[in-house]
Amino acid sequence: MEREFLHLERILTVYEARGQEALKALEDEDWATFEELMRKRRAAFHNFRAWDDRLEKQSPGYLAEARWQGHWQAIQKNDAMLAAKMELHKNRYDQQLARIRKHRTALNKFHSGVQHIAGFQETV
Repeated sequence: MEREFLHLERILTVYEARGQEALKALEDEDWATFEELMRKRRAAFHNFRAWDDRLEKQSPGYLAEARWQGHWQAIQKNDAMLAAKMELHKNRYDQQLARIRKHRTALNKFHSGVQHIAGFQETV
């Protein structure tokens, strides 16, 4: 049973580490790395759920033990920081999109109405 607990602890450690790395990538605005880390973090969470189901059947209520509290506190703290940073980026990009829409509307008001024809024109 202890071996299974050690495996679950390793899964939680990976989940926690990937969350911290994703937070760093988000702060650096490295979107490709952030997306990859969040995908891997989601995979670690699914691994946790599978092992949790297995261990819960063998030892009901095992997650209430003090052994797991440090992991949960670190994960919750990291989740809160990720959510705050993601909200900050979302608001910033929403503002940029609003500015782009405003400028695009202004540009469209001054459009001549003449369609630009792309391509070659044959003249003699």
